[in-house]
Amino acid sequence: MINGEPIAKVLQTEAESESIEIPVPIPKVQKTTGLKHDNGKIQAGVLSDFRGALLAVAEVGTFGVEKYARDTWRGIENGEQRYTDALWRHLLATDEKDAESGLDHMAHLAWNILALLELKGMKADEGRP
Repeated sequence: MINGEPIAKVLQTEAESESIEIPVPIPKVQKTTGLKHDNGKIQAGVLSDFRGALLAVAEVGTFGVEKYARDTWRGIENGEQRYTDALWRHLLATDEKDAESGLDHMAHLAWNILALLELKGMKADEGRP
């Protein structure tokens, strides 16, 4: 295309005084299947398999934000020990729901595990044992 006109039409217009149409073959573009090199990469989409569970953990996080503030859990003194203790309290609970939040103890347990995992990663990023 030239200026939005097919090539054959442009050539015909330029040669219009002689009324000659010059056929110009326009190559066809072959459609190919998309390609993405993601072998060996983490398939983070598998988390969508746990939609309900992740929403339950997000509810626990929301409860914490409303009770304390967003992101303050990272700076808790002795955080690893305190989140481990909280993890055990929720694991050993005999009722299904936490009395204070009304949320499932398993969701609290998962939140504490995620907090510990994140704290471990933060320490590794800082080069601390």
